[in-house]
Amino acid sequence: MKGAPHRTRGGFSLLELIIALGVAVLIFANIGLVLRSGSEQREAQSIRGDLDVLIERTLDRISLALMSADVGSLDPTAPSPSFQSTLEYVQNLGVQNGQVVLGDAESIELVVQGGQVLWRQRPDELDERMVVWTRWVAEYLDGELPNGVDDNGNGLTDETGLAFVVNGSQVEIFLCLERRGEDGQVVRHQRSAVVTCRN
Repeated sequence: MKGAPHRTRGGFSLLELIIALGVAVLIFANIGLVLRSGSEQREAQSIRGDLDVLIERTLDRISLALMSADVGSLDPTAPSPSFQSTLEYVQNLGVQNGQVVLGDAESIELVVQGGQVLWRQRPDELDERMVVWTRWVAEYLDGELPNGVDDNGNGLTDETGLAFVVNGSQVEIFLCLERRGEDGQVVRHQRSAVVTCRN
């Protein structure tokens, strides 16, 4: 006598479908996290690259302006090891008939409201000229907090995002820029330069 025909199962049970669906959700969630992380890193690198170009260009402008500054005109209100966020100076234009010819008064300053580096010629006069050299200046240098302590170990206390240290004919310039990405993360970039006034 032949046995009853054996039936084969024709699909997945509900439990198997739920497990497969759960595994698929985990896989797609991990893929999404990896893609988002990569996108955030690309954005941060792009912002860092933009800030690097801006810092380089701004430090070049400041350096060129200070190279021809008359050393005696530098405003040493905060000599080394202190800093100042505004530097006033006069350009040395050369010598004529044995006399030094000086240009108009100029200043480079941090405008905290708006985070700008501002160049001014003939400050506070009717024919004053002003140019914004960069934006996105941080309120304080990287690692620095307004607490009366040298938090970042550079010998200065509570230094702002643009800081000048005058030491004789040399000026050390510190500049820190920051921008917030679409994800809300702040990207900061900082650099410094030393300029010797030639006049």
